[in-house]
Amino acid sequence: MRAALAAAVLFGCASRPLPRASEPAPSRAPLDEAAARRELTALATSLVGESPAARAAARELGVALEDASGETNLAGEREADDQVRGAELVVCAGGVGALLVTTRCGNAQLVSLRRTDRWRVARRVALIDEARLGACLLSAARAEPAAVMGAAATEILAAWSAEREDGDSERATVFGVFRVDAEGGLVDLTGRVPFGGEDDATGAAREGRWFVDDVLPPPRDVVLEIRPARRGVDGVALTQIERQVWRPSGHRLVRVLAESTPMQPPATSSTRLAPSP
Repeated sequence: MRAALAAAVLFGCASRPLPRASEPAPSRAPLDEAAARRELTALATSLVGESPAARAAARELGVALEDASGETNLAGEREADDQVRGAELVVCAGGVGALLVTTRCGNAQLVSLRRTDRWRVARRVALIDEARLGACLLSAARAEPAAVMGAAATEILAAWSAEREDGDSERATVFGVFRVDAEGGLVDLTGRVPFGGEDDATGAAREGRWFVDDVLPPPRDVVLEIRPARRGVDGVALTQIERQVWRPSGHRLVRVLAESTPMQPPATSSTRLAPSP
């Protein structure tokens, strides 16, 4: 006890009240990152499927899952209860984590968690939330971690898109960057950024890709490139490539460049670009 008190005085902490002998201060061993990743991966796996246990686990995390209650789809077939279609671990660092959760009916959200005595939900951000039983969506969502603001990969680069099952809507892809902070919060760094989709006039499609150069020291730019991907009606093709650069500024990313250039023949490059859904 004397040694502990002496150490407290040495570091200028003698003024802080010491716990009574009968009330020891709670302690927790440093979180092992490998163990944390295993726990979060197991949690993500437990959400997927139609079993009562999976649906209960998803609802505990705040994932909205509708019961069919006799609803029918656009083909007149009876709907099944909604369920988690996929749950993917995206971020795991320093006692916080984040999952990308998608449902069978077409909704998608990011769920961040913080480790105390167990993993607890810190925040949820809906990427797609318009899907309802009887009016489900054809959707796609993907996310990957990146080290943008600092050395740790606590930023999430995400892209998502949705359209009605009857095809009476256009599929537009949206991009966003979110940061998982030390408390497990999800901070939106960019807002929603158009990231490709179908051209209204011709039906031709564009596809977005992103790139973060992790060879450079942080903070790092996020580069977006939106390229022609599919010809439209009567073989009409889009010919412009749009390029954007988003640069860290304070606690956000700010677009510092937006340019369009004519499409050139593909060149050999080792640059890795991540395709959108």
